[in-house]
Amino acid sequence: MNLKFFLGCVFLAGCFSEGQCTTACQTMDDFKNPSKPPCWNNPYGDMSAAEILESWGNYVEKRHIIVGSGYNLTLIKTHTSGISPSKTVIFMPGIMMDTKGFLVTGDKSYGYAFSKAGYAIWLLSYRGVGESRKHIKYSDTSCDFWSFSLDDLVNEDVKDTINYVVKESNRKVTLLGYSMGTTLSTMYAAGYPDDAAKNLNGIVMMGPAIYLNNTPSIAWTLHDFWPIVKTVPQLISHCEVSLKTLSPSNPNPTYQSIMTQVTMQSLFFGFNNDGIDPTTITASLTQNPSSTSVKLLDQFINIMKSKKLVKYSEEISIFPFIQLEQTYELKNIKVSIAMFSGPNDYLCTATNSKEAYDDINPTFQCGYYLISDTSFTHADFVRGKDIPTVLLPNVLEKVDLFSEGKCS
Repeated sequence: MNLKFFLGCVFLAGCFSEGQCTTACQTMDDFKNPSKPPCWNNPYGDMSAAEILESWGNYVEKRHIIVGSGYNLTLIKTHTSGISPSKTVIFMPGIMMDTKGFLVTGDKSYGYAFSKAGYAIWLLSYRGVGESRKHIKYSDTSCDFWSFSLDDLVNEDVKDTINYVVKESNRKVTLLGYSMGTTLSTMYAAGYPDDAAKNLNGIVMMGPAIYLNNTPSIAWTLHDFWPIVKTVPQLISHCEVSLKTLSPSNPNPTYQSIMTQVTMQSLFFGFNNDGIDPTTITASLTQNPSSTSVKLLDQFINIMKSKKLVKYSEEISIFPFIQLEQTYELKNIKVSIAMFSGPNDYLCTATNSKEAYDDINPTFQCGYYLISDTSFTHADFVRGKDIPTVLLPNVLEKVDLFSEGKCS
């Protein structure tokens, strides 16, 4: 057992009660007062996903699968120690999101809730993210490593992971996706409808990133400039796009540094400062320390422009107004789908999410839910302080129903 993990467990045992640490800031104003003892201390931000899970007393096992194109993916299997789970869920993270994003809010997190509910949880790190930065041939400092699209993730990372987990579990599984995790889940279900029907109980989507046109997000405002912007990572960072610089760079971030990061993210996701949880915000801001590729963002830009869920096309990347795209048809989906949308989600608006839901065959429509908190944003799905009251019980209930073979 390494020292960092040991100290983290000691800290958690000594100062966390129902997920709250006695030295964690209880209000955002606490960060402003330099005369107070440091109240930023939340060890989850510095612990690995496995270490966080083990600190809860979970059974944890790492697995590795090498997909056809040579990427070495890391999967984490976990459940409450001493039980034999009869239900399985795969967590599908968002773009540039480490799997810790489902864990760092402690007993308010999806990982904690599903563990206590008796699930076997599989945490997937896509290629280029977290511990999945290895390839049998290429270094992660080469453009060859970062030459992948959403389609590549669907055809290998997602498809191979689902096949692996279904075989290991000997039963159907349920997908719980957030943001890009919903994009990939939808592409899999629409692109491989028979496989999905055979392998999945259903898909629960949070902040569905399926149709992305005409949104209030700065991503929509700036998407026309992407052909210029993308030359920077192509030239100086081997085609890797990283948000690592947005993570806290010191162990005691100031109020100003925290709010600067929150504001930058809010331009993309929506503003809701009242939804910030001061006890976990410093850990939450380190949940996306990973990267993605220029090519993957090319495809997202094409999705914005085309107003459809399109496949990657070099032609569209160069000539965006020529309609040559192939699309993932939502009407082909043959598995149960439930969607949860935030009323104040700038990136994946409720209007676009409902339109996507309506395009699914009614037989497989198992609920579209607009969260009751009108301030709820895209980021609030993983770090909002009200997750335990306005979202998590409903998400868990829906996954339970799907696991039982029910729609509603």
